[in-house]
Amino acid sequence: MKKAGITHILIHHVAPGAAAVLKDMKKFDLDVPLFGTSAACTEDVIRIGGEASKNFFGASPYSSWYEESRGMAKVREISMKYNPGAEKSYRIKSYTLGWIIPVILHEGLKRAGKDLDGEKLVAALETINNLDTKGICGPITYTPTMHYGLNYNKLFKADPKSGKLIPVTEWRLPPAKK
Repeated sequence: MKKAGITHILIHHVAPGAAAVLKDMKKFDLDVPLFGTSAACTEDVIRIGGEASKNFFGASPYSSWYEESRGMAKVREISMKYNPGAEKSYRIKSYTLGWIIPVILHEGLKRAGKDLDGEKLVAALETINNLDTKGICGPITYTPTMHYGLNYNKLFKADPKSGKLIPVTEWRLPPAKK
C-alpha cells in the first residue's frame, strides 16, 4: 500500500478488525487516515488499538455515552438512577443504539393509541417526522416507503489519550443521489 501511494483507507469491519489494521499500519509506518463505517466506529477501536488509533475516523448514527447533549445527559441520569456507578462502566456506541430503539418504539406506541396491533404500530411509526432525540442521534423519520428511519451520521476522530471518539461534525445527511 505504501508503494501504491495510498492516501487513506476505508474499512467496513467491526472494531477488532479495524484495530488490527491500525496496529499493522503503525508497524509498517503507514501514516494515513483509516475511515471506519458504523460497525467500526466504536470506542473499542481505541481500547484495542491504543496509540495506533490516532489516525482513526469513523461515521456513526449514535452519540457516545460521554457526549454533551440534553439527550445523552438524560441517558446518563436514568442509567445511573437504576444502576449506580454506571458512569464508571465501559460504554460504547452500541449502548446508545440499545437506548434509541425503545425511544422509537415508545413514540410509535404513543402515536398508535389504544387497540394496538402490528398494522397500527407500523402506520404510527410511519408518521414520525424529524423526531428530535436531543442529541442521542440525528432526527428520525419514517414514511410508508422509507423504513430505515435514522439517516443522519456524525464523523468522529479517535483520541487515544482519553479513549474517546470526538465528534468532528454535527449530524449530517448523506449526499443526495443524482
